[in-house]
Amino acid sequence: MSNGIPIKPHEVRGVPLIDTMPEDVYFVIIDAFNELITKHYNKPTMSSEFTFKDVHDQVKLSLPDRYDWNMEWFGVEEVYRDQGWIVQYEETAFADLFESIFVFKKRKS
Repeated sequence: MSNGIPIKPHEVRGVPLIDTMPEDVYFVIIDAFNELITKHYNKPTMSSEFTFKDVHDQVKLSLPDRYDWNMEWFGVEEVYRDQGWIVQYEETAFADLFESIFVFKKRKS
């Protein structure tokens, strides 16, 4: 089973993220995150915060209805960490009164 290459965190659940979705879906999701990071960016805190619903709604504007949604497609944290962001995702539990949120903060140099 081992091929001598360390496993990456996003591979623990199965196949790597990029290989599990059509390429056009990947680009739509990344574009949605880019749009929301820019829209919600707060210069004084060098951060951006928005809900999962914001992401879902933004993606839905561009994504054809032919796709069955896979929640793992939205797990973009590592991609953005590689680009210099500190990324947090706070997911709500069943009885929580708040929405799941993404927080992107500029990594200090």
